[in-house]
Order: sequence, then C-alpha cells, then structure tokens
Amino acid sequence: MARSTKQHALVISLDIKGAFDHLEYNSIKNSLNNINFHSNTKETLIDLLSGRQVALNTPQGPATLPQHRGSPQDSCTGPAFWNLVANEVLTQSWTVGVHLQAFVDDFIFLIKAPTKAKVKSLANEALNQFKSWTAKHNLEFSADKSNYMHFSKNRNGPRWSAGIRRKSSIKYLGGFIDDKLNFATHLSELKSKTLILYQKIKSIAASNWGLNKNIRRKIYFTVIERILIYGAPSWANNITSRQQRLLNSIQRKFLLSITGAYSTTPTTALQVIEGITPPTYQSSNGIHSR
Repeated sequence: MARSTKQHALVISLDIKGAFDHLEYNSIKNSLNNINFHSNTKETLIDLLSGRQVALNTPQGPATLPQHRGSPQDSCTGPAFWNLVANEVLTQSWTVGVHLQAFVDDFIFLIKAPTKAKVKSLANEALNQFKSWTAKHNLEFSADKSNYMHFSKNRNGPRWSAGIRRKSSIKYLGGFIDDKLNFATHLSELKSKTLILYQKIKSIAASNWGLNKNIRRKIYFTVIERILIYGAPSWANNITSRQQRLLNSIQRKFLLSITGAYSTTPTTALQVIEGITPPTYQSSNGIHSR
C-alpha cells in the first residue's frame, strides 16, 4: 500500500539476544500480577518461579546457586511466560504510521511515512521506545541478527546508524521478503534448498536402484511439496511466468526420480502420468494432490 501511494516504508526485523535464557523471573512475576487471572493458578505459577536454585557437582562437593532467570524455549511454560512479558511492548501505544508485531522472540516493525526524513524519525522513536522495554527487563536485541529494509518507488531509502544493517531481503518465519516484493529471493533460496535435498535423495535412490517408486513418491509429498508451497498465500498471488517455470523445473527433478523416465520427457507428461499437479497450481489454489 505504501508503494502504491508513493510513501516510504521500512520493515525493521529485531531479534532478541538469548530471549528465553535471559528472561528474568521478576519480569514474569510482574506480568502475572498485571493480568486478571484466577488467583490460585497465578499463585502457583509465581511460587514455581520462587526460590529456584541450580545444583552443581564440584570437586569440593555439591554446590547451589540461586537462579533468577532462564526459561527453556521448548518447555511447556517457557513460551507462555515469554508471551506474558512480550505482550507489554506489543500493547503499548505507538505513533501513527508505526505497527509492531511479533512471533515468539522475533519482532517486526512496519513503519510508513510520506518522506524519508519522516520515516527515519518514526523509526528512531520506535526503536528508542522498544529499547526502553528491553532495558526494563534486562534484555537486548542482537545487532547481528537485526536488519531493516526499505520500500519505495525509489530504492534510495533512509540510512542511519542504529546498530542495524540494511538488507535487500529479510528472512521471517521461514520465508524471504525482498524490497521489490517479487519474492525472487525466496524462490532462489527455495531452489537451492530443494537441490540439496534432491542430491541427497539421489545418493540413496538412483533411477534403477535404491528406494522404490512408492517411497520416493511419499518423500515428495511429505517433504518436497510442503517446502515448495510453504507460505504460498503470501507470495503466489501475482506469480510471474518466469517464476512458474522455475517452480516446474524444481518439481521436474523429483518427477524424473519418481518415474525413472527419460530426461527428455516433458514435464507436463510426467505430471499427468503421476497425477501430481504443478506447484504453481497448488500455490495459487491451496490444493494438494495425493
């Protein structure tokens, strides 16, 4: 929308450094006290975080240290505790033109303004407000994993020293978003990833030995196809003919592996023989062949 209205837009991706390992128990307790929740459950959770110790075996015998922070990311309560603390910054009041969203510990700012100077100003204000929240909870974002991307008709966007690198594409939730919004980077990465998988499959199953056809077909449906159409609703709406050919060429390698057909066999014929729909059709319609 910003590009169509000739506005400037920034996407700032922030990664919290060791978010779950540095999550302090006092922050969790304060967040629990601030929500309207059943008192017995709240007291149980607060008690769970109180008086915790780490036991260590030393040459002098067992030793204990008080534990004030740390919540395993793959634990049952870890994500819930993190969401309680993160919700504080997500529900803050942000300036018009600034939007913050997050998935676990990956935060994304979406900022738009009519001029480069204004979008830069809004970005600085948003980052300062965000840093106030991280400082309050003794957290910090990783400069190495934090990036920003600029969208506009003119690619010359604002630059500033905020400890964040500018990139032409950003990876978020397994997909790549580029500053042209044509998802060329995503498809290029998709090609590289599936090529590696194809080579690994080929090393254990050539055209006339190894895994049988049914197993190869199952591998395609359960692994390769899901990789090909992952996040398709976000990138396949305005897919170009060139991108369609690229997706078909990726699928073709696996079709040849499944069928054992000659390399000169047309892709469309392989799709018809196996009853496997083209990835472009699946991406656009959300239909899975089986």
